[in-house]
Amino acid sequence: MPISFLNKDNNYFKIIFFTVYYIFFITAFYISEDSTGGAFNDYIGYKNLINLFINDFKETLLTFDQYGERHSPVTIILLSQFYKTGLSDELIRFFFFNTSIISVIFFYKCLKIYYPNIDEIYLKLISSVIFLSPTIRSLSIWPDSHLYGLIFFVISTYFFIKFKFEKKHKKFNFVILNILFLALSSYIRPSFSL
Repeated sequence: MPISFLNKDNNYFKIIFFTVYYIFFITAFYISEDSTGGAFNDYIGYKNLINLFINDFKETLLTFDQYGERHSPVTIILLSQFYKTGLSDELIRFFFFNTSIISVIFFYKCLKIYYPNIDEIYLKLISSVIFLSPTIRSLSIWPDSHLYGLIFFVISTYFFIKFKFEKKHKKFNFVILNILFLALSSYIRPSFSL
């Protein structure tokens, strides 16, 4: 592939690359990919808790530890609120599936700040590698707290890098945002607190 084709000003390449990438990603959704072998089972396990949250939110939250669920209740509560609207399971999963793209966007923004001298198109290619991960694809298709913890962790990292490289006087705002998103990440998926 000629280097001129990868030029950051070549919109044709960008459109083709991201269209092919999204088609590949959306195909995984429609074939219900579960490369990890556990994402689907975890999601099915959420269904009982989702119904319990819909029927009696307060009691289910107060007794959540008795259900033997190893995941934080945040994702399950959020899913239960979507199910309350009457939307189909596939539409709810499709919405959550598309939110996973946030992690790629913020990973790209982190790379752009950290490596300002590297061509933008290469940084986009590198950031898109996230979706080659079978785990990320499976957790995007079958909503899971791991993925949403990761999204908030990447956003937290972005604000940490902004704080590190920013020379303006409003740096303290980045500290607050870093801590906020790290706290959200840790609450959704406690392993991110480490």
